[in-house]
Amino acid sequence: MIADYNLLTELVKVFQDNVNVGVATGRVLPEWKVTPPSWIEKYCKNHLLSLNDQGDETKIVDYDLGVFGCFEAVKRDIFFKTGGFHPDLFGSKPGLGDGETGLNQDIIKLGLGIKFAYVGTSVIYHIIPPSRMTQTYLNNRLIYSGNSKSYTAYRNAPFGKREIAGRVWKYVKSLIKYEIIYFIMGLKGHTTLRFSIAIPFYYTARIKYDIRIVFDKNFRDFVENNYWW
Repeated sequence: MIADYNLLTELVKVFQDNVNVGVATGRVLPEWKVTPPSWIEKYCKNHLLSLNDQGDETKIVDYDLGVFGCFEAVKRDIFFKTGGFHPDLFGSKPGLGDGETGLNQDIIKLGLGIKFAYVGTSVIYHIIPPSRMTQTYLNNRLIYSGNSKSYTAYRNAPFGKREIAGRVWKYVKSLIKYEIIYFIMGLKGHTTLRFSIAIPFYYTARIKYDIRIVFDKNFRDFVENNYWW
């Protein structure tokens, strides 16, 4: 990350001017280390590269405005009420939790009317190396997304051995459905066929994660833990 000189100055203002704001983030722009391939430029300048560009205005709402691990400010008392950040990335492997997204969901669940802010004048540049402009990166990103979604799904509605076969079947049907959709869209030039390659990694991750939760008690305890501070 490369923080803009005024990142903190601009971010703090939204808390000073709006007492109900409990969480704030800002604009995340790419800092390309090399010129990106056309498919990256066209289809991945978004959450797939942890970017968040909603313009230079300020928005204040009652939902998560998009935080992808780049920077976020949370009022101290609110942070501790939720139990802290959920687990996220571990070493070089795809993440095992839902990180700041899960934290923000917990903040909403507090039911205190806490507002979320996006401050477009608070800017950080996310360094994108060549290794993040590849099919391998996209595949791993979807594994991470699958893990994160399964983590969230289990915490919202725990399931056991009786449900696992139905969940796996649901994933298989969704995989077939979206493979067909993305393949047709790719042939028509509406997206890149690279997503057709990556989608199976997402659903395979979900299947493996759900099975691990059900059959591995230590891992299940990890997923169920509510206090990380």
